[in-house]
Formats: sequence, structure tokens, C-alpha cells
Amino acid sequence: YLYRSRLSEVLDDHHLSGALSRTLEIMSNDETGPLVEDILPSVEGLMRHSFGNFVAHAVLEFGQPHHRKHVADLILADVVRLSKHRVASNVVRKALRAAPEPERTALREALSPGGACAIPLARHKFASFVL
Repeated sequence: YLYRSRLSEVLDDHHLSGALSRTLEIMSNDETGPLVEDILPSVEGLMRHSFGNFVAHAVLEFGQPHHRKHVADLILADVVRLSKHRVASNVVRKALRAAPEPERTALREALSPGGACAIPLARHKFASFVL
């Protein structure tokens, strides 16, 4: 894969990160599995990156179940901070729709009105879209 050898360049370019997201969408998991494995160590930073967040979205939506779980677990570990981030809040929203069911449930519980973080998040300009 061209993407694998130049991953950092791809993730910093709007068009190339879009092409990578599209590749994850249209190719089979067997074909993209090694590529996603290369992306996973960087996915936490990608969630907050202007272009890389689209790649994180694609992994959540089209990745293999264990890849999707990995991303969702990273979100769950820092859900409040990510929900308040201008870019990462969109990835949190995607996880609420596309993560595996146990992780979606855990995210919903963490963000629920009964949760300790719900009121400060509801008042935040980016996090309010997550709730």
C-alpha cells in the first residue's frame, strides 16, 4: 500500500486522508486490515486532527469489530475531553452511532444526564452536540 509507507503525510493532507477514508469504506476488511493496524497507534491523535478525524470516522464505521472496539475504548477513556474538542467531538458522535454495541452503551452511560459530566458538557459549545 502506498498509504502504509507514507502514512504521516497522508494523514496531514485533506485529499489524501479523504482517499484513505474512502479506501477503508470500499475495500474489504481483509484488504484493509493491515492498513488499519498501522493506523491504530495514531488514532488517538487523529481524533483531534482536522483531516485525520475522517480516518478515525472510517475506522469506526468500516473497520473490523476489534478495530472499532479499540477506537471506542480510547474515546471512552477520555470522553469528556474529547467531547469538548472542536474536531474530536464529531468522532465521539460517530462512535455513539457506529461503535460496537457494548461500547456504545458505555459511551451513552458516561454521557447520560445522570452522569457527573453531563451538565458541564451540555453547556459547552462543542460538547453540547454530542449530548
